[in-house]
Amino acid sequence: MQKEFFNKYGYCEIPKGTLLYRGHRSDEIYDEMFFGTKLNPIKCFGEGKVQVWKVKRKINVLFLVKHVNLHSHGISSIPDIYYDIYPNEVNKSLTDLCIKQDIRRRRPFARHLFESYNINGWFSSIENRTENEVCLFNIENINKLVERTNIIDIEGKEELDSLRKIKLFPPDSFYSSTYEIMSKYNSPYKNYRIKVRYCVKDYIEQGVSASDAKNIYFDLRLKLKV
Repeated sequence: MQKEFFNKYGYCEIPKGTLLYRGHRSDEIYDEMFFGTKLNPIKCFGEGKVQVWKVKRKINVLFLVKHVNLHSHGISSIPDIYYDIYPNEVNKSLTDLCIKQDIRRRRPFARHLFESYNINGWFSSIENRTENEVCLFNIENINKLVERTNIIDIEGKEELDSLRKIKLFPPDSFYSSTYEIMSKYNSPYKNYRIKVRYCVKDYIEQGVSASDAKNIYFDLRLKLKV
């Protein structure tokens, strides 16, 4: 069944050594842990405290992004897989936040994915925006997959996006849905690249290094060229 979910929703390979960022004041590990791929946006969580975690071995997780829109927002497919698991759910209008923030829904959902289908977690968007998240399941499993690091020198790395290291394998439906949305516009990807190029140039002129300026604007749309 894991393969069926990977085929339907896609999957990601997170390589060993990848850094993930967690905005939280507690070091406690629990059954579902959320991480960001980019350091700077995570600062708004955990009252400004950011933890840096390192992946200890390759992790395969579900790719739960339905499509991206013209604004480069990744639209979560967490509700879709939730309804696959719970077809008799009475509430038919759940959003990804309804599922993620309600521990009474999230915990049994994540536990079921892990225990019944051997799924380590998911890759999705943060609140259907451009930023991305990784959620890992099961305390014992998480301890095997990632470790808290003592990296202190994160200055200058604030715009580095670990999305560059993660290998993405979206389903065909991701591309078809995205292209259907983009088909309403003239050369959307080309125009987006031009826009990003001008924004990067503007940051460089303000004194930001070229690599940092490019990382600021790096996102799922650029990664997948859609």
